[in-house]
Amino acid sequence: MKTITNLQKQGYNGVKVSSMLNACLSNEIKNHLRLVQIDELSLIKNKYFKLGYISKPEMTLLWNVYWNFVLNDYRFDDKDKEYTVITSTKVVLPEHIGLQMFNNLNK
Repeated sequence: MKTITNLQKQGYNGVKVSSMLNACLSNEIKNHLRLVQIDELSLIKNKYFKLGYISKPEMTLLWNVYWNFVLNDYRFDDKDKEYTVITSTKVVLPEHIGLQMFNNLNK
């Protein structure tokens, strides 16, 4: 039976973590994540591929995103909604600063 040290010498760093990172940062899933989640996953991916391990809170975050978005197909409801509807625009005429101050004094 191979030991952990032999597996590490062969370049085995944990298929589960790397496959979860690749699945979470794929284009299909990335479109449904918040920017904060994308940033955190990118930092975790960089740390994992640089050091070969991630901390327990990082693994928890990765597992939660993987479980919700990849396995259970969760989508945010507010991603499809439009929040601002422009009803009218105010036209501002360019004026000299002195004329703007004079007009404000007269009002």
